[in-house]
Amino acid sequence: FGAAAAWRFAEIGCKLVLVARREERLKELAAEICVKYPQAKVHCAPLDMCDLDKVEALAKTLPEDFAEVDILVNNAGLARGKFAAQENRTEDVETVIKTNVTSLIVSTSVFSKGMISRGRGHIINIGSIAGHEAYGGGSVYCATKHAVTAFTTAARHDLVGTPIRVTCISPGFAETEFS
Repeated sequence: FGAAAAWRFAEIGCKLVLVARREERLKELAAEICVKYPQAKVHCAPLDMCDLDKVEALAKTLPEDFAEVDILVNNAGLARGKFAAQENRTEDVETVIKTNVTSLIVSTSVFSKGMISRGRGHIINIGSIAGHEAYGGGSVYCATKHAVTAFTTAARHDLVGTPIRVTCISPGFAETEFS
C-alpha cells in the first residue's frame, strides 16, 4: 500500500518522504519513481517504526525542502501468524501493537503539530476491514486495526476545529508480504 501511495502522490506532483525499514528497497522505489517522473522530489528515511525515539525525531531531521509534511500516510503494519487468542506469543503481540498502533499514534502526534501551525494537512491511516469485523486466528491483528479505526475517529474529533482532515482507509484482503 505504501508503494502504491508513493506512486500516486508522485504522479500528482507531491514531494515524497519515503519511510521504511529496508533502505535498499526505499532507494529502489525512489529511483523508479524518479525515472517515470523526472520532476519528482524524493527523500528516503530508513526507519523502523518500532524505534519510537526515531519516529519522534523524524520531523526535526528532515531536510528543509521536505520539512513541511502536509499529507501523512500512516501505513506501517504487520501481522505475525494466525494464532488463536490462547496461543498468542507475547513478543509477537508487542511487536504487532507497537508497529500497527503505537507508531501510528506517535507519528500522528509528531506531524499533526506542523499541520495545525501551517493550517493545512491530511492524515491518512491505513486500517483494514479487520478493524471493523474480526476473524478467527487474527486476535492481535484485528485488535490493532480496530484501534486504528478508533484512533482515527478520536483524532478526527480532536482536530474538528482545524482544517486538518483525518481519514482511515480500510482495505479488504490484499496480497502483501505478510498475507
